[in-house]
Amino acid sequence: MRLSWTDSEGKRHKQERNLPALAGEMQPRLIQARVKAGEPGAERLTWAIAADFAEDKYNDWLKVEGQDQVDRSIFSVEQARGQLHWLEQMHAAGLYRDEVAYPRLKQMAVEFELPLEAPAKIDSPAPREFVTFAISAPITRAP
Repeated sequence: MRLSWTDSEGKRHKQERNLPALAGEMQPRLIQARVKAGEPGAERLTWAIAADFAEDKYNDWLKVEGQDQVDRSIFSVEQARGQLHWLEQMHAAGLYRDEVAYPRLKQMAVEFELPLEAPAKIDSPAPREFVTFAISAPITRAP
């Protein structure tokens, strides 16, 4: 993905980031389906996904690993939160209305499971971060 923009002070910026498909341990698990009596479909689906870090320290990671390795193997909650935010914004602007769009589903949520910090006890619960995002109905009706 290539981004270029001019900020409010007139300074030009460029950023490039390789966003490969999720692989490896990135298998989401459905952990909750919230339904309402008398309503068709689910109100919200909640998924659990493992994440490597809460913060996206991309430039720091590039100092110790190559870009391809970082892009393909490190998954942060901050990166995912940003991607979900922009998907929601694109849907609101009328773009990609058939992607990650489901009839009769209002919202999805993701619970990110983070690794335990080094001094934590082994039987401690894993730290978690939570994000929700609106789901729009697809424009194209399914056959």
